[in-house]
Amino acid sequence: MPFTGQKVKVKTGSLPEFAADVYPVVAANNYQPLFLIKEYLRMKDKENKQVIHSRVQSVKDRINQAAIRAGRDPLDVELICVTKQACPEEVLVALEDGACLAIGENRVQDALRKQEFLRQHLDPDRFNRLRWHMIGHLQTNKAARALEIFHTIQSVDSKRLAEVLSRRMRELNRSVDILLEINISRETGKYGFEIEAAEESAREIKNLPGLNVRGLMGMAPYVAAPELARPFFAALYEIFSRLKQEWKSEGQFTELSMGMTNDFDVAVEEGATMVRVGSAIFGEQS
Repeated sequence: MPFTGQKVKVKTGSLPEFAADVYPVVAANNYQPLFLIKEYLRMKDKENKQVIHSRVQSVKDRINQAAIRAGRDPLDVELICVTKQACPEEVLVALEDGACLAIGENRVQDALRKQEFLRQHLDPDRFNRLRWHMIGHLQTNKAARALEIFHTIQSVDSKRLAEVLSRRMRELNRSVDILLEINISRETGKYGFEIEAAEESAREIKNLPGLNVRGLMGMAPYVAAPELARPFFAALYEIFSRLKQEWKSEGQFTELSMGMTNDFDVAVEEGATMVRVGSAIFGEQS
């Protein structure tokens, strides 16, 4: 790249380390050629893309290994890329080469912003193949908007919310896939149906028009070691298995969403069909 002669003044302490090696005189005088700054940013962008690609592949490898350990088909487990900590550009990178087709978001507004960005940067076929999952707490006053942009509402945590969703679906004369969130950790600060009421609540909600109850979702408590989350996942799997057997003839109750960055390997071993992973792909929130 030819030297353009353009210079910008920056503090020496903010220069990339390699600048002082390649341009000692320029760096020593607190100046930096503009092209070098641009080249550095290009290199960092490429490096960041490689990191995200590597992390996605690592997560998928761990899912495959966990499934094999449990005697399961790895193809039966879907990776939901949780993008609440990621900027739209990072999400785009994670979607490259079809590495991830399912996106999990916690907030309606964040999903809208990322959808608009991706619509502009993906060809229509690829964009339309994406599946959006609402995984955060959904307030009833935002339910109608959520139904416009999400394919699946994983966090149906009360009968009242289910009724609001059902009423809106009747108005639109269509249906939506949902999962029922179960508070498997029994923590008072978390949303979800109580374990003891989970099956009866599922039966009641299943009869609401416009809702396709596809399965259950749960979140284990944060524990020091992933293995400590196993009993919580096992308990949710038991509930899921009973309901699946009860509704076997219909063939729609098939999804068990459990496991996140800290414990998804164990969740797969315990029967998860979906894992919700964000930090292991996009890094911890700063």
